[in-house]
Amino acid sequence: MNDIKRFIKGFWLISDIRICIASFVPCVFGAALSYADTRKFDLFWFLLGYFAIYLIETGKNSINEIVDFNSGVDPGIDEEHRTPFSGGKKTIIWGLLSKKEHVFIALVTFGLVGIIGLSAVIYKARDLLFIGIAGVVNAIIYSLPPFKLCYRGLGEITVGITFGPLMVPGMYTLMAGSFKFLPVILGIPFGFIVSNILWLAQIPDYESDKAAGKKNMCVRIGPLKAAKFIKYLLSGMFISAIIAAIITRNPLYLLTLLLIPMSVKNYKAGIENYDKPKKLIICHMYNIKIVVLLGVIMSIAAIAWSYF
Repeated sequence: MNDIKRFIKGFWLISDIRICIASFVPCVFGAALSYADTRKFDLFWFLLGYFAIYLIETGKNSINEIVDFNSGVDPGIDEEHRTPFSGGKKTIIWGLLSKKEHVFIALVTFGLVGIIGLSAVIYKARDLLFIGIAGVVNAIIYSLPPFKLCYRGLGEITVGITFGPLMVPGMYTLMAGSFKFLPVILGIPFGFIVSNILWLAQIPDYESDKAAGKKNMCVRIGPLKAAKFIKYLLSGMFISAIIAAIITRNPLYLLTLLLIPMSVKNYKAGIENYDKPKKLIICHMYNIKIVVLLGVIMSIAAIAWSYF
């Protein structure tokens, strides 16, 4: 494998197509909220803003790869416990990317984010400055020493805040040209369901994370209790959606309750397969469907109700 093909393959792994779904849906909802308020949609800035978020996540993954390799997490995960949703990217172990190349990718991606962010602050909304800084800081302290939030049981909270109460108002502000606090509240349901994705991904990594001293919440409470905790994250999603309906007086947000049967199946599958990594994939598939449907329902609800 020549160096170019090797690098492209490694970059593809850390850029992770699943980031597209997890970040695209909250972005669409933020844009939908903006359209409901302004009746305007700027495709150029939407795509540029989404691209910046994608770059942040890619840079974060590069940092995480180095930290996990150095701490012994990635080397400790065998193929039996590795799935498309857990077990790390293993780009260093497999010789696809070196540590220096990961540093290079992180610097380039965060550098591009800085250029895009500064342009957005100048040409769209000054309020984006603080939201953008918060997003980048969250990505860096997620795994970078001495913070290493994902090693201290705080990674789940960080991800939930980033993909919900931060990403939704961030896209709203970019599209509308000004900040409003309501999208922060309306973004909470997305924070819960995306946190659930990370939560499930940690269960198959329990043994290797524990051996390496990575004290995330799964390691702290054990894989079975972690699987049972899914019900609280899913319940949080529905409760926050109900609150959204109440504070906005938009009953259409209650249509998210149609996702309860699928969420129950998700929970039951997690309990039954928490110790079977390959079968646990079904929970991730449920999560992806729930994220997408949540975004569709809430986006349509926001726009449709704005005409009444």
